[in-house]
Amino acid sequence: MDSWIYAPGEQGLFGISAEIEKEKYEEAISSILAEVEKLKTEPVPLHELEKVKKQCVVGLLSELKTTSGQATEMGSSWLRAGDLNFSKRSLERIQKVTPEEVLQVANTWFRDQNKVLYSLMPPGSAQAEESAQKQRAAEQVQKNILTNGLRILTKRDDRLPFIEFRLAFEGGLRAEEESTNGYTLMMNRLMLKGTAGRTAEQIAKEIESVGGRIESWSGHSSFGFSVEVLKEDFALGLDILSDVVLNPVFPVKALELERGMILADIRAEKDHMLSYTLKRMRTELFGPVSFGLSSSGGEESIRTVSQADVKAHWNRLVRPDNAVLSVFGDIDGDEAVLSALQEKWKNWEPNGKTRFPEPPAFKTGRREILEKQDKKQAVVCVGYPSVSIRDPRVYPILLLQEACSSLGSRLFMRIREELALAYYVGAYEQSGTLPGYFCFYAGTELAQARRVVEEIFSEAGKLCSDGLSPEELDRTKAKLLGQRAIGQQDIGAVARTAAIHELLGLGYDFAQKEDELIGNVTLEEVQDAARLILNPDNCVVSIVGPEEV
Repeated sequence: MDSWIYAPGEQGLFGISAEIEKEKYEEAISSILAEVEKLKTEPVPLHELEKVKKQCVVGLLSELKTTSGQATEMGSSWLRAGDLNFSKRSLERIQKVTPEEVLQVANTWFRDQNKVLYSLMPPGSAQAEESAQKQRAAEQVQKNILTNGLRILTKRDDRLPFIEFRLAFEGGLRAEEESTNGYTLMMNRLMLKGTAGRTAEQIAKEIESVGGRIESWSGHSSFGFSVEVLKEDFALGLDILSDVVLNPVFPVKALELERGMILADIRAEKDHMLSYTLKRMRTELFGPVSFGLSSSGGEESIRTVSQADVKAHWNRLVRPDNAVLSVFGDIDGDEAVLSALQEKWKNWEPNGKTRFPEPPAFKTGRREILEKQDKKQAVVCVGYPSVSIRDPRVYPILLLQEACSSLGSRLFMRIREELALAYYVGAYEQSGTLPGYFCFYAGTELAQARRVVEEIFSEAGKLCSDGLSPEELDRTKAKLLGQRAIGQQDIGAVARTAAIHELLGLGYDFAQKEDELIGNVTLEEVQDAARLILNPDNCVVSIVGPEEV
């Protein structure tokens, strides 16, 4: 048994570790926690504190016996504090620590909301089963529907004293056309710039005064708002969120400021070679709808959008029956949350029915887009029509994309490492409620652009004829599932994912099902997916370079 500290320079960890016989588990855990509580109530005896100080001195000096140890200590001191003498200063400070300071630190950090108890138990033990049951209970999401049609997802997680609101609406680019491209982005920004009862400055001041935050987002199939506050500020967070959603005034002055900033972003797109080349590919592949539209908006539509246009867009999309709200975190209970929401939004009623543009009809055949830019580098993109998020074939396509994007992928090894044709190379997939696209991309020299396209088609052909190896598939699954797990560590991210999945008809618990679907993909399914989409006679080749290609 030992205790340890991990202090990388920012917020770190304090831990206690032990190996325990399973029959003595409960007794040992109780004893450890009792000792921790004692540190919060009783000052450490002076003789114990002096003993610990000496151990710290001996431990550090022992590491400095060798040249290697000295170098390691100097490097560690520099990385952690930017000071080669940091360890020496630490020892000097340790010598001055008092029992009262230890007591203060224990009371500051040894709190239940900061504590995580993790135990690796033998299979079938009572403790392991009890822990699994508690974990399942803690992860349970409750779904309710208010009388106005607003779907509510609640989940209690008291590890930290935060409340996470995530309000998602169906829309985004999915609800726009060429003449309205960028309206959702403009609307989202302006909803935070003033309401009937609050100015933009008041919104910012109120939420920031309690250490909270409010943000908006807009994507292909959805848009929405995120609010984070401490538990005691639940009422304020809900009040600001509901005010922004129900009572925006879309100030004309703010609209003009946002118009200028969005237009500047649109004009700057050409400076980002890869994203611009992808945009040119998408426009040709989809036309002026869905993924063919720009997430930054259209230059003409943003230049001409009016306050009345934005308000009409809000009336059309910001409706309770077109929304899902997740309230995750240290909530008091589902009933309390539902009561508060019902009271706050009792007058929010549906108004008409939300209609979206018809899905795009993909053009067929192979097309090329060639564009000259005053740049030294050329960028190549080869894009193919793909499937929607509701199509089960999207999972082997996701794995196909991941397998072609890593530094050890066959695409990277062949085009960059073996042939030295590209600075970077990879694959990208995007899907939504409407069919999306799959593409390969590479940054290269102009003289090599055509050769890179040929090699991309060659590698795509091998994926169709040979598929992935078992090792490639296993490695790709592990990487993708690991990335997904890391992305869902934050309770706010979990709340947003659940809200969007519920909104799009997949179900709030779809993330867990999706992991299983990815894990079950076979080699044959990946090869079938490659044959489905990687058709050299049905794609768009987009090349942007410094001269005519």
